[in-house]
Amino acid sequence: SKLKLTADYIYESMQYTKEHIRLEVSVIPFSLLSNTIHATIRSPMFWPYPMVRSEICTRHQEVQCDALLIKQFLINGLLYAHQQSSAQPLVIVVEDTILNYPLNSMPDHDKLIDALRFVIAPANHIPGAQDVYVADCRTASFFPDTADDLTLMHNYQIVDAHYGVSKFIHTEHGTTQEYIVPVRVRDVRPLAHDLDARVSDAQDTSTRGYKGELDVVEDVRQHAEM
Repeated sequence: SKLKLTADYIYESMQYTKEHIRLEVSVIPFSLLSNTIHATIRSPMFWPYPMVRSEICTRHQEVQCDALLIKQFLINGLLYAHQQSSAQPLVIVVEDTILNYPLNSMPDHDKLIDALRFVIAPANHIPGAQDVYVADCRTASFFPDTADDLTLMHNYQIVDAHYGVSKFIHTEHGTTQEYIVPVRVRDVRPLAHDLDARVSDAQDTSTRGYKGELDVVEDVRQHAEM
């Protein structure tokens, strides 16, 4: 049917985008991410400084990811939340969870891996955590409603390239952002996807062409590494 063809087209387009964002994967200490969170909150870009409560609880000492992009999505998310509800206190939660990848070739068999759950939300509006989050590409989608939502779309692309899950809940209190990211991206993303050193113009635009955001990343990086 026409509807199925459209759904298949969207799915294939999403897969193309995911597989053609080349990740520069490395193993970083988790403290680098927590430092990024705290440095971002104190960054001049966040003036007037928002009231932010951080609840960080993880047993993982290291994360395997594209460090620049993961730090960027954290900065994006905090900046978006501050701009959307600057008068309200914010909460950022980081905690351990599990990602479930159904194996289509083996019914009733799943691949479970360690993951981190990041939530950025107005205070007192943190959604309850699930025991396990299902990463199902065929049900994943995000279409921005406004120009402001382009920041969320960028975050969606970053998390999707890491084979993670993004959820956004819009209420009168603001937007709750929830991201589930594998602790070790190579558990689910093949190295072959990132071997080609040629970066297309489309990729440069979609993943590393956000000059303003990268300026924030650099500013926060300098504070985080002090």
